[in-house]
Formats: sequence, C-alpha cells, structure tokens
Amino acid sequence: MLRYCYDQSAVRITESPNENDIEFHIRILLEEPLYLDGIQLIKKKYERNGVDTKVLFYANYDREYRAIVHRDHYAYFIIELMKHQLLRSVEWTT
Repeated sequence: MLRYCYDQSAVRITESPNENDIEFHIRILLEEPLYLDGIQLIKKKYERNGVDTKVLFYANYDREYRAIVHRDHYAYFIIELMKHQLLRSVEWTT
C-alpha cells in the first residue's frame, strides 16, 4: 500500500474503492499553473492512449477531475501524480 501527502490548501484528493478499481476525485483548489498544467498533462497522457483502459480520466467543472484506476495500475497512477507535482511525497506502508 502507498501513502501520499499533498498540499491541502492547493489540492484535494479522495479515493473510493470499487470492485476492481479505485476512483479518485481530484479538485484543484488554487488557480496556479503548477497544479492546473500538471493535471492537464496527466489527463492528456491517459486520453492519448485510447487502447489502455487502466485509467479512465474525466474532467468535470470548476477544476474537478475524476479518474477510475484499475487496481493493478494504482501505484503507476500515484507516481504520475507525483511526477507532475500534485503530490509532495509518496511512501510504501506495511
């Protein structure tokens, strides 16, 4: 399992587990390029790959996003969030 931290004044991230997936609700609270550009790059990455359905990414209104992530792709998605600086840290837990 992974534990991650993020700037709660800039981003809100919640997870909801389903059968084979984890649903992420991501809201960008600050209108700053670091966060807005980062989430857009992540969204574009998954939209470009029309064959891979490990992550389905949806943009809602008012800087809200939803990602449905297959359980076997969870760690990759978390690393993608970290890569684009939406997360401050990621660590393995026992």
